[in-house]
Amino acid sequence: MLEMEDLKINFKHPTVIGAIIGAITTALFALITTLITNQNRINVANLQIESEQKIHQTQIANEQYIAQQQRELANNIKPSYLEENLQPENTFESFGAVKIIDVFGVGYLSEERIMIVADEGAQTNINKWTISSGNKLYSYIFPNLTLFEGGAVELYTKKGDDTVVSLYWGRNGPMWQSGDEIILADNNGVTRSIYIVP
Repeated sequence: MLEMEDLKINFKHPTVIGAIIGAITTALFALITTLITNQNRINVANLQIESEQKIHQTQIANEQYIAQQQRELANNIKPSYLEENLQPENTFESFGAVKIIDVFGVGYLSEERIMIVADEGAQTNINKWTISSGNKLYSYIFPNLTLFEGGAVELYTKKGDDTVVSLYWGRNGPMWQSGDEIILADNNGVTRSIYIVP
């Protein structure tokens, strides 16, 4: 039978002391490594949160800038029928909050453009919407663009670089003449607006 005397450990023996110090060192190293790893995870998580917040703030600022640019364009619109003392009746028909309200510079490539507006309270992504001629021989497909409420965008017939308020069809000659029908359709092909060039 084992006696207590047999279980006594000789703490003065160098091998025993080395083993104890080694075990304590290994345990402390594991604990420190775990703490550092956990702190790094927390730091990475915090950086990800900060990064996502900055991206979100940038997106909001970008949307506010685009909305402001589109509203400024809409506020500066003076429809051609006012300049030419024409009656706007039967000029356009709308089936939603986004509509064609005018065509400027008809017959002149450098100036020819369609004006599209969004009503107040309406914000619409017009990605893959189309503008086409009544006979559907020609069509333009919109890029990924949100038309903000009360805002406007111009679609120029000529070539150019797209902005948040000016899009370019890239045609080599004017598209429209008096009596032409212009159709704005959504990405499902549903007609949203029809405009007859005066």
